[in-house]
Amino acid sequence: MVLVTSTSGGAVHPDGAVPVLYNSQVILTITPYPGYHISGVFVDGKTFKPAHTVRISPVLHDMAVHIEFSKGEGPASLSPTLLPSISPSSDNTSTPVPVLQHDEHVQDLTGNDDKSFRKIIVGMEDADYIRIQDAISNASPGDTIIIKPGIYREQIIIPKSLSLIGDPMGMSRPVIFGASGTIVIVGADNVTLQNLSLIGGGHVSTELSAAVSLAGFSDFLISHCMVSEAGYGITLNETHNTTIVDCTIRNVTDSGLLLSNLQQITLERNIIDYCKVGISGRYLDAMRMKENLVSRNEEYGVQIIGITNSEIVDNIVSLNAPSYFTAHEHDVGGLSLSRANNVSLSGNQLNANGGTALIFDEAILMQMDNNIFTGNYAGFTYSGNIPDPQSRIDPSNLIDGLPVIYCEGVMNETISGAALATLYLHSCSDIIVDRITTTSRNGYGIMVKGGHNISILHCQVGENLHQNILLASVDCALVNDSVMFNGSRYGIGLIDTRNVTLSDNRIWNHPIGIGIRESGTNTLISRNTFSNNGIGFQMDNVRSVSGFGTFEDNNISGGRVGLLSQSSGRGTVIGNTILGTMGGINLTGSYDLRIEENHIESVDYGIYLTRGSGSEAAPDRPCFGNGITFNTISAGRNPVAMNDSREWVYGNGFMLNDFITTQTGGTATGPDAICDTSITFGGVYSADKEVADKQLNDSVAGNLWDTGIPYRYRYVNNSYTGMLGNYWSPYMGREIASTGIGDQPYIVNGDNKDQYPLIASHVRYETAAGGYLLNLQAGWNFVSTPSVLLSGKDSATIFSGVDTDGHSMYTYKNDTWVLVASSDRIQPLIGYWIYATEKTQVPLALDPGTIPSPFSLKSGWNAIGFPAIQPSSASDALSSLDVAWSYVVPFNSSSQYYDDPIMREDGGSGFMYPSQGYWVYMNQEWILQPVTG
Repeated sequence: MVLVTSTSGGAVHPDGAVPVLYNSQVILTITPYPGYHISGVFVDGKTFKPAHTVRISPVLHDMAVHIEFSKGEGPASLSPTLLPSISPSSDNTSTPVPVLQHDEHVQDLTGNDDKSFRKIIVGMEDADYIRIQDAISNASPGDTIIIKPGIYREQIIIPKSLSLIGDPMGMSRPVIFGASGTIVIVGADNVTLQNLSLIGGGHVSTELSAAVSLAGFSDFLISHCMVSEAGYGITLNETHNTTIVDCTIRNVTDSGLLLSNLQQITLERNIIDYCKVGISGRYLDAMRMKENLVSRNEEYGVQIIGITNSEIVDNIVSLNAPSYFTAHEHDVGGLSLSRANNVSLSGNQLNANGGTALIFDEAILMQMDNNIFTGNYAGFTYSGNIPDPQSRIDPSNLIDGLPVIYCEGVMNETISGAALATLYLHSCSDIIVDRITTTSRNGYGIMVKGGHNISILHCQVGENLHQNILLASVDCALVNDSVMFNGSRYGIGLIDTRNVTLSDNRIWNHPIGIGIRESGTNTLISRNTFSNNGIGFQMDNVRSVSGFGTFEDNNISGGRVGLLSQSSGRGTVIGNTILGTMGGINLTGSYDLRIEENHIESVDYGIYLTRGSGSEAAPDRPCFGNGITFNTISAGRNPVAMNDSREWVYGNGFMLNDFITTQTGGTATGPDAICDTSITFGGVYSADKEVADKQLNDSVAGNLWDTGIPYRYRYVNNSYTGMLGNYWSPYMGREIASTGIGDQPYIVNGDNKDQYPLIASHVRYETAAGGYLLNLQAGWNFVSTPSVLLSGKDSATIFSGVDTDGHSMYTYKNDTWVLVASSDRIQPLIGYWIYATEKTQVPLALDPGTIPSPFSLKSGWNAIGFPAIQPSSASDALSSLDVAWSYVVPFNSSSQYYDDPIMREDGGSGFMYPSQGYWVYMNQEWILQPVTG
């Protein structure tokens, strides 16, 4: 074998790894490009004079030839005319002349320099040795060992620079058979294996059980070899300048090629098939993979993690992962590249692979053109951060005849009326995607990453593995009147988006119809039709201060769960219809959701509340503060169910709902079994169990099963005033007079009961608004109003019904306690102290159209009110104070003691709550602003 390399500026033919028969010759033709000249010819590190033609004869061992080109005129033009060669003596044991130069046009180089290398014969007869290892032991570095046909049952260690060559070249290769362990261990630089069959290695999947193993050495060449029946085929680790060419690697237990930490590796014209993974690589630099056939491997054809400055050209990757099980359980397929930098893929054929033919992940500076995908289970996916602006994915890449379209930084364009394989929009703005069909099964049908003002209209997107449509880090987007179907994971996925509207779409046959992860600020999901999805709508770890937005007027039918909220909070679910699902709405570790005016008919349960399970890093999260009102919910077993005690499910309000048990439930074993949440975007919102412990001591402990204050209502044409609970069917009590209220509490479970159950459906009770309830405990209370009160209902007279036992009401301003008169206006952002002889509630009439005025704070202690309508961390609630505050101290009205302070320098992660007052210590004067988001 002669390895021919050159610098830029010219061409050498042939180049690369050139197979040469022992004792034959090779002729190199050297052609400089215009403006360049040949400046150097190097053979095995020795320097020879420039020439357009170099003849090496005879070749007795592996050699390295390097040609250097330089700019400039250089020497006079050289004629490429070949002159007769002068060969050394036929006695190969003599010392040949290293360079026999006729003139400056042609150089004849012997296959040896100033050292006489031997040719050693191994065979069963007429040979120097009958064992290969004996020949290796008695050889000198640079010798060639010729192995005659036969079966050699031995394991071989090569501790010196040698060439092991099967003789004759051709189909009848000598066979080296290893019963167990590695067959050939290479322990030196400049080793060649050629024309051998290596069989065995024990079928044990360890790196020590391979046909060939090499670690830490360079300049290794293996060509025209057959490898089979081993644990691994060829394992290379920390090597430089390795060539594997014209080999067949077949039927090994694990990886055909296991490559790790390599530089300058060439793979050409190899066949690798019937392995677990054809080529498995980690951290490869300057790899040239050309014209290989990688086929019928169990999982991946090629899987490489960390590849740089490489090219993958004109390969055939086919029929891999034939027993593909499901996309969401395991990504398998043809060619997988992750952490790729400056890699070119061109002219490859990826055919009939199970799983995904080509998988990218975390790639930059990618070049991809003229690749053909045919008949794969799935074609192409980019599963991580999509390529950076310097990457190019050309429309010449075809998946079953349809182009891959990748747009980066495009503005003010319309993509309309075409059938595409897959569409990627990266950092694009003002784009309309209209009447596009992407149904050829890829990772994504349409992926939008970054950018602004994207409209996807009247499209059909189906059959994709991850998400039919994914919007990630997008501001302002619309998906309207489109169809998403038969996806392996999500119909539409939103990750960290803002101002997105999903309306009038049809979404069917997905594990999850629409899913939101992380921030989903100002999302409107309206008038969509969901059918036969595992979960219709899922929120996972959505923790925006202002909530995800609104889910309204949607129709969900079939599947396991209509709506699932996992560790998410805030937002509105209103006016939806959920029919024929196993479960209706599942709130898992969720908080401050408004669930209103929905109609649910489910097989097993209607609405289910439980803690969110977590880990040591993200503890279990309670389910609290959700408002469930004016819903009609019927279910076979439990129209409303809770899986935890009030330690974990508390502060939720249920009022004026219809809860109907149909007694026709199926065989489901409960919400935990029905709500398979394994297919998620991942992550659990971090919660502190101390929040739950604290709430147990506050007024919101437990759950509220009625209006909490008397309402003015009409029932059967008569007016009444009283508490209103929920309608339960069946209900065994009797009506009190004609009030529409039952005479016996309805027991939900041991910790929950409805004291004022309704006799009829809630729609028969006409009610007036009840307002916001301020809860007071017996003793001192430190309170505030969460927003501006209505004019005429905003003075301290709202507390006239509280028995204060003669105590005055106070606030604290300018380092002074200030008495509050009954005519004084009660303002938000200010904390007030009031005494109550017993637990009571004060209704507050909030003015939702008015924003509280900023409040000036002095250095030192200030009594403030919570500046928002929804609970949030102190760092968020007091963000307007920047670094001017040091710590905030809450007062626990139940225990009549101060709770632990929340420290800004510790991150301010402790929660603050509406209607509570707080002491805040200011290190300088500042202005407290309300939280309006």
